[in-house]
Amino acid sequence: DAPQLRFEVGTKPVTQTLKTPVHNVVAPAQTTTAQPQRVAPAARSGWDNVPAPAEPTYRSNVNVKHTFDNFVEGKSNQLARAAARQVADNPGGAYNPLFLYGGTGLGKTHLLHAVGNGIMARKPNA
Repeated sequence: DAPQLRFEVGTKPVTQTLKTPVHNVVAPAQTTTAQPQRVAPAARSGWDNVPAPAEPTYRSNVNVKHTFDNFVEGKSNQLARAAARQVADNPGGAYNPLFLYGGTGLGKTHLLHAVGNGIMARKPNA
């Protein structure tokens, strides 16, 4: 069971009944030559009548258990922790992009989730 990080963006469904007039065209009963029938164009709803889209709902898959406070720091991951902390404190500044590479069990996934939690702590709707 590998850890995953997934962000989903969605919108709430909007249901609205559009009432469009229906025009029936009846052909004359006694026509000697076939005339093309013209159907009146259906009334189009304007762009102003379309409701505004619903506010999108956001859901993240960041594991709230992985924070900087409970990260076990050692010689092998000190630099990675410091860089990840800078990214969480100042996203888009230094260390952009942040590239983490290392062996198994050194805390790469933990740091990734800790960065996500740090950013969400500063800006809840991020």
